[in-house]
Amino acid sequence: MMNQYEEYDADDFLNDESFREWVLGSRKPEDALWTNWLAAHPEKRSIVDRARNILLALEPLPAATALSDAELTEMAKKIQHKIAANKPLTSPFRFIRSTWFRAAAALVIVCGALFLFNGSNSERDKLFALAENATVPAAGASVTVQGRTAKHREPKAKSGSKTFRRNGFTTLLVGAAQRTGVTLPDGTRVWLNSGSRLIYPVRFSGKTREVYLEGDGYFDVTHHPAQPFYVHAKNMNISVLGTEFYMSTDATGKANYAVLVRGSIAFSAGKWLNKISEKLVSGQQINYNPETSRFAISEVPTAEFESWKEGFVNLRSESLAGIIKRIEKYYNLAVDTNGLDLSQETFSGRLDFQQNADDVIRFLCEGTPYRYNEEERRLERR
Repeated sequence: MMNQYEEYDADDFLNDESFREWVLGSRKPEDALWTNWLAAHPEKRSIVDRARNILLALEPLPAATALSDAELTEMAKKIQHKIAANKPLTSPFRFIRSTWFRAAAALVIVCGALFLFNGSNSERDKLFALAENATVPAAGASVTVQGRTAKHREPKAKSGSKTFRRNGFTTLLVGAAQRTGVTLPDGTRVWLNSGSRLIYPVRFSGKTREVYLEGDGYFDVTHHPAQPFYVHAKNMNISVLGTEFYMSTDATGKANYAVLVRGSIAFSAGKWLNKISEKLVSGQQINYNPETSRFAISEVPTAEFESWKEGFVNLRSESLAGIIKRIEKYYNLAVDTNGLDLSQETFSGRLDFQQNADDVIRFLCEGTPYRYNEEERRLERR
C-alpha cells in the first residue's frame, strides 16, 4: 500500500495528501500507518524529517503564550546552531503570538531545511552551479576544439564545437550547424543538436548518474539498476535506468518536451504543490509549459527521432514552412521568409542534414515558385 514511498524525496512527500494529513494531525488513522512504515524504512527518516519540518513551518500557527525576548534570542541561537551543524531541525517549538516572528521563524526553518536537503548532494550542487554560469572556459581550463585529441581523455567531436573541464565536470558546447555525438564515462551515448550544451562528471562515482542538458539531445542510456541516470534541465528532469529517449529543453520558452523511444522514463517538473511527476511508455511524448505548469501526453511515431541522431529526417507531406523551421533550429540560424505563404509547398522523403544549410535550402526551392537569396539568407518569389 505504501511501497511508492520508498522512492520519494522531500518534494514528493510534501505533495502527498496522506503525508500532509499525518503531519498536520487532521486524520488520526494515518498515525499508525506512517509510524509502522518509518519503523520498516529507517533509511527514509532524515528525508521525512526534512519534509515534515518544512510543512510545519509553512502551516499557520495558532496564538498562545508569547515568548520573552530572552527565550526568542535563545531559540534563534539553537536554530542557527543546528543549521551550522548540518542537523535536521526536529525540536518542537512553542506557539508564538507575534505574527511577524512566526513568519520569520518559519522562513528560518524552511531555509535551514532546504539547506540541509540541498546540501545532501554536493555533486548535484556543483552540476547546477556550472549550469548557471556562463559557458566560457575559465582561465587555465582544458579546452579542445573538436577534431583534436584532448588531454585526460577529453571527448572527441566535430569541428565547430568545444569541450572544457572545470571542477571535475566536462562541458560540451555544440557549434552552429553541427550535430555531435559523445560517449559518457558509463558508456551512455548522447547525440546533441546545434547550439546545445551538456554538462557531465568526469566519472560517475556516486549512487546516481546525473547530467545537465540545455538544448536538444538523444540519449541511449547504459543499464545500471543500482545507479539511476538523471537528466536535469532548467524546467524539467528525466530519470531512467536504461533506455532511449529524446529530450528538448528551452530555458526561456514553452518548448520543453521528451519522447520515449524504448524502455521507460519518469518525467518531473515544478516544485512542491506544483510538482508534476509522470511515467512514460514507449512511443509517448510529454509536452510541458513551465509558465502554466500544464502538460500533455500524446502518442507519436519515434522513427523520426531515431533517424535524427543519424543526421537525417524522413518527411511526410511536410510544408516548406515547417521544414524551414527545422533548418533554423538545426543550424541555429534565422531564415527570412519575407512574409511568403509557404504552406502550399509540401515535401516527402529524406532530408539530409549532413550538407550545409545554404545547400539544403537551395535544393528545397528547386521546382517551387521561390528562390533562395544566399547572401541575405532570404526566400524570394521568382
